[in-house]
Amino acid sequence: MLDHKTNKIKSMWNYIYKFYLDYMGSIQVIIEKLKNLPETNYKLGLFHLRKGNIYDAKLRFKIVLLLNKNHLMACYKLGYCYLVMGHTKKAAQYFVNCLKIKADFVEAQYMLATIDKKRSPISFIPISIVEEFFDDLAENYHKDFVEKKGYKGHILLFESIQTLGEIKHFEKLEVLDMGCGTGLCGVYFKERSSIDFLTGIDISTQMLVQTKYAKAAGKPAYDNLLKTDFNNYILKHDKKFHIIMSACSLHYANDLEEIITHCKKMLYPGGVLAFSVEKSIGDDIVLNERMENFSYSKRYLENVANKAGFNKVIINEVAVDEKNTLVWQFVGKVF
Repeated sequence: MLDHKTNKIKSMWNYIYKFYLDYMGSIQVIIEKLKNLPETNYKLGLFHLRKGNIYDAKLRFKIVLLLNKNHLMACYKLGYCYLVMGHTKKAAQYFVNCLKIKADFVEAQYMLATIDKKRSPISFIPISIVEEFFDDLAENYHKDFVEKKGYKGHILLFESIQTLGEIKHFEKLEVLDMGCGTGLCGVYFKERSSIDFLTGIDISTQMLVQTKYAKAAGKPAYDNLLKTDFNNYILKHDKKFHIIMSACSLHYANDLEEIITHCKKMLYPGGVLAFSVEKSIGDDIVLNERMENFSYSKRYLENVANKAGFNKVIINEVAVDEKNTLVWQFVGKVF
């Protein structure tokens, strides 16, 4: 009888102990989920923002800030949501809050400058802003720009190189595509010339995702793809190229002198640098009203090319789409 009661008590305690372990395990899972809740909602906010679901994105970023009021990026993205919605005062409040969290947060400084142009002049566009801009465009870039707007920058760039290039004496071309985007230039060039090795660099992860699918003659158009910005690449690499090209990508830099000078050093004798940038009227360097990029005068480009040591330069005004967006088409050759 006593053994029976003892076994019953043991069984009951085993049950209680197992229940306790299960309960504590559940509590631990809940605690871990609560720890991850800010980042989970932040990632959901980014997802909705990229899909254009601004109200859903705004809700997620607000939840993050309720859980962690000092979450810098949630504060910044919430400000961006309000800016997209046209609520500039509300957006400015969140960008100011960002600077309270991190005083040297350049993205917030830039956004405040775009809202209040009297605050401080904009001398550069943060790389992260450019990256985010193109990440958002990547998935529908071909449809929105090539199909709807008739973008033809890649075609014009190829034709300009043909005009000046005289590079047929090179049997195997090594080519660098700076700001390769979805691969428009790479595909067009590789299908029409004897490119042996094509390197593409871009700051946007999402653009490079699209570029991986770019095909020329049924094969991947690019032999090497790198996520990096122009300055970082050209300053750290001493590889030589026969052609360095960039279609409507360099104009996110305030001053092109350093980029063009280094590109010249990376060219083989007889090599060609070809790029297109937005055209300014009057001043040498102008931040466009949309605050998306800079534009340059022909005089400025000529001076930079001369300082860099290009032997022959042609700069023409061309329209890169059906909306007559005007750019300078630059082609420079070294002997």
